[in-house]
Amino acid sequence: MRHWIAKSLFLVGLLGFNRCGLTVVQASEHVSAGIQFLQDVYEKNRASIVLVRYQTKKKEPQLATGFFVSPQGHLLTTASEGEDYCIEIDKRIYAVTKLGSDVIANVALLKLDCVTEQISYLNIPDTCKYPDVGEGVASLSYKLALNVSPQLGHVTGLNDRYLGIEWPTTLIRSTLGVDGGDCGGPVFDMSGHLAGMLLYALSETRETYFMPACALNKIYHDLLLFGRVRYGYVGMTVEVVLDQEQQQLYLQVVAIQDNSPAQKAGMRVGDVLLEFDAVPVNSREIFKNFVFFAQPKQKLHIKILRNQKATSITVVVEETDRS
Repeated sequence: MRHWIAKSLFLVGLLGFNRCGLTVVQASEHVSAGIQFLQDVYEKNRASIVLVRYQTKKKEPQLATGFFVSPQGHLLTTASEGEDYCIEIDKRIYAVTKLGSDVIANVALLKLDCVTEQISYLNIPDTCKYPDVGEGVASLSYKLALNVSPQLGHVTGLNDRYLGIEWPTTLIRSTLGVDGGDCGGPVFDMSGHLAGMLLYALSETRETYFMPACALNKIYHDLLLFGRVRYGYVGMTVEVVLDQEQQQLYLQVVAIQDNSPAQKAGMRVGDVLLEFDAVPVNSREIFKNFVFFAQPKQKLHIKILRNQKATSITVVVEETDRS
């Protein structure tokens, strides 16, 4: 019976491909390529994946996935209020120490207490490349503490907010499933490179959000060096406004906080933002990402339009407490 169902689903998939103009042979090749990609990701990276065990403040046991990111035994997983962490590798338990965590980003940094052998780990790319909508992705994670399980999905969107919840940077929405201990698992792009980390399951749409690798890189180094994520602050609120005459959307400053970096630099309500460090800025999301990736004391060179004249202002980023 199960074999018949699997065969039927496979044929339905081929028919779906045919509607897109592909022959059965071409569709079969696509399916085979996807399976081979998933197997390659699994074989190459499974040794870097661990099962994370911890207890909540109420002493309730919890599960998550984690993955090594350095030969010294540093590993990333999702954040929690728990402190009694341990990890499981090949059914053996190892002690770890939490070096830092951030509930806003939902990322925690742990370190293996005793490194006795060579560790397989994943490199976190520092280049900021977001996958395209529709692009295939794969993840590795523990399903209910059973074993490292691969799964295939695709990107469905890039968002900095969801149903009134705002994140400090853009997250990537996908069809990858999250159940049990999946959160904290690494996500890979179709080239086999680390693309991010699984964070949240969306019950409304059966989708998942994962943190992009470039943001994960910043969070990892902040937690490693400072024990916290250093959030940039400029102190101005922006909104997208429609120019009725030009029929164009632009980003306008609508509020400036007292004694903020923006106020100190001379920014004014009504200023139109054009560029940040020579990069066009035309949405709240781009603005938010610039501030997220900026380091405290970093200078942002902002090109603005004021009274129909273009001018440049330099704002020095400060750190803010996001707790």
